[in-house]
Amino acid sequence: MTGSRTLFAAAGMMIVTGLLFLSSRTAIAGSRGPAVVSADEASTAVIDRALSLLPHRPEHIAVIDPATVKSEVRETLFRVDAFISKGQPVVYLSPHSEVLKGAREGSRTHAYMLAAIIWHEMAHLDGADEREAQRKEEGLWKRFVVERRVDPVTALRYLKAMDDRHGVRAAAAAERP
Repeated sequence: MTGSRTLFAAAGMMIVTGLLFLSSRTAIAGSRGPAVVSADEASTAVIDRALSLLPHRPEHIAVIDPATVKSEVRETLFRVDAFISKGQPVVYLSPHSEVLKGAREGSRTHAYMLAAIIWHEMAHLDGADEREAQRKEEGLWKRFVVERRVDPVTALRYLKAMDDRHGVRAAAAAERP
């Protein structure tokens, strides 16, 4: 009797392990699934390239048409590469982004930068504050550097620019009353 209990317990363990394996594979496959991309053809191609570099993809990503937004939002589009709007599962890209433009022109480095920027915004969608979103963006960029996917000199300059954001934020916080 003890032998049959052991056998059933082992069989049960195998079934549970198999189910866990299948559900984790499904989760992994789902996280690499297609994102809905709303953009012109050239932008869609480079966004798809950037998304292929990410550990998982956002639900929806869109290049926002400045003509469709309020004037105060339109001004912001000239200053940012990407942003999110609370309550919407969308990463918005600015058509004025130099990074997006560089990627559209075929720059491999800009495609990797775009991936890191999208990753930053996805962190916000997951509830991260600015510091945590920057940490995630920098972490992905460092992975690209370590894996030698980007030119090391350019990569380190970009990493320095990312790091300099922390100093700017600290100085702005210190100036507030």
